[in-house]
Amino acid sequence: MEFWLWVFVVVSAVVGLTIWRRHARWNALMAKYGAPEVVRAILRHDVWQGMTQEQLIDSRGRPAAVDERVYKTKTTRVFKYDQDGRKRFATRITVENGAVVGWNQR
Repeated sequence: MEFWLWVFVVVSAVVGLTIWRRHARWNALMAKYGAPEVVRAILRHDVWQGMTQEQLIDSRGRPAAVDERVYKTKTTRVFKYDQDGRKRFATRITVENGAVVGWNQR
């Protein structure tokens, strides 16, 4: 019986810590963006047109690689995620002047 009590305590602690971390992340994102629908989308790891580069990083994390091109009127960055080969990525998200304009997924 003592063993199962110990297992219960450990599992409860892990679950409690997970819930606390999610709540802390929610609060931090709400303080940053102030919009519950944006925070929910970020926590679901969604990507949408018009989201800022900062929201993209909050949603998907730091990319494995970034390609940048600077033109006269705009700066284009391609954020690369889900590396599946030496120079192959399953997800590429294009950001122009700080806002997502499109993405490709394989």
